Amino acid sequence: MPTLLCSLGASWAVVPDAFHLLPPGPDGFRSVHVLTSASDQVDAGIGELLRYFERLPEVALTVTRVDGFTELRSEEDHFTFEEVLYR
Repeated sequence: MPTLLCSLGASWAVVPDAFHLLPPGPDGFRSVHVLTSASDQVDAGIGELLRYFERLPEVALTVTRVDGFTELRSEEDHFTFEEVLYR
């Protein structure tokens, strides 16, 4: 079962775009896992994302938030985010 792994920043719409445009596309992905930071802006986007995927009950959506991490602003931030991605 192919899983789409996506990071989410300021725009929640990047996840549906990737879901529909990247291979294997909507006919192949059966799950979507989103990795994101913790911020008010991201919270609003996650709400929109959940509403979007409610229309696709055959697709499992999961979200992992990096606790205490709000933005990618430095090389150290990038390495922290990358470490979570690989786990």
